Amino acid sequence: MVFLKVQDTPVGIMRVWSKVKKVGGLVLVTREGLLWFKTLGLMVGEFLLLAVWAHWVMFVILLRIAVIVNEPD
Repeated sequence: MVFLKVQDTPVGIMRVWSKVKKVGGLVLVTREGLLWFKTLGLMVGEFLLLAVWAHWVMFVILLRIAVIVNEPD
C-alpha cells in the first residue's frame, strides 16, 4: 500500500485529526495511523467520484439511445 506524505507540522496533523473526528473513525494517533487513514479516505473518495462519473456517463448514453429510438422515421 502506498502512503501519502502528511505534513509533519502540528497544524497538518490537527487538520487530519479533525477529519478523523468528523468521520468518527478510531485511528491510532500516530503519524502512521493518520497517514493510513488519509490514504484510505483518498482511495474511498476517488472510488466514489469514479462511481458517480460512471453513472453519469451511463445515464447520458442511455438518454441518447432513448432519443434515437423515439425519433420518428
